[in-house]
Amino acid sequence: MTELPPPQPPVPAAPEPQPDERSLPSAPHADRFRFVLGAVLGLGLAAIVASVALVIQGPTPKSHWSTWKPSSDGMNGATEIANHVAATYRQPDGQQLVAVKAGGMKVADLDLNVAVSRGNGDQIYSGSGVRYVMCGLGSSCSIAAGKPSEERGVLLQREALELALYSFEYLSNIDQVVVFLPPRPGESPTQGKAVFFQKDDVSSALDKPLAHTLSSPPPSFDGLRASDVAAVAQFAARHVYCFAYQVGQDVSAYLVLSTPRNTCPGASGQQQGP
Repeated sequence: MTELPPPQPPVPAAPEPQPDERSLPSAPHADRFRFVLGAVLGLGLAAIVASVALVIQGPTPKSHWSTWKPSSDGMNGATEIANHVAATYRQPDGQQLVAVKAGGMKVADLDLNVAVSRGNGDQIYSGSGVRYVMCGLGSSCSIAAGKPSEERGVLLQREALELALYSFEYLSNIDQVVVFLPPRPGESPTQGKAVFFQKDDVSSALDKPLAHTLSSPPPSFDGLRASDVAAVAQFAARHVYCFAYQVGQDVSAYLVLSTPRNTCPGASGQQQGP
């Protein structure tokens, strides 16, 4: 009989893999968490980039200070401002109140210095500026229609303030603005009243949109609003002067501004307002 081979020992089964005690089960929302984390990191990076750009480029310029602005700088821009503002001020019959002409601080080809005469002495103001001349259709640029009144004078000061605000806001390197009010009938066009603005005088009005100070459109002088009177009282009325031209010993031209009076030197008659 053939002998059978001796039985072989059983081959042990391969041990089942044991879970790694150091690993954690996958979270059911892991993919969503990773997406949100990436988005948050992306937003943070974008904020950093925007902050760096703001530091490099400087603050964003003011926008929407006014619904209109000149397309040019310098005297061309001043002329645009003069034409735009003048066209919006009307008499009760709808006619334009005055024409406005813009120019540099010069007279007879001489640089025009501003000298303000006060009780504690005269003060000379230097710096770049622009001057505006208001002219009506009457004799010597006086207003032909209607009668002079305090209300009309307030409206003209409101127009002067608007000219100054546009100039300081949109024209480069403007430190001062002089607005010559139209003379009254019988008054010399070279001696009357002017409004003298320095930029610091109206800084609080420049820090907010124009409509907060002067609403649009301007009223006629028979429809002045309380806000118009308040704006003129705050920013313009304190800066109205009688003016005259003088030539100094150094052959410099001076615009001499003095305390306003009911009738400035050179005028005739006793009338209230332009």
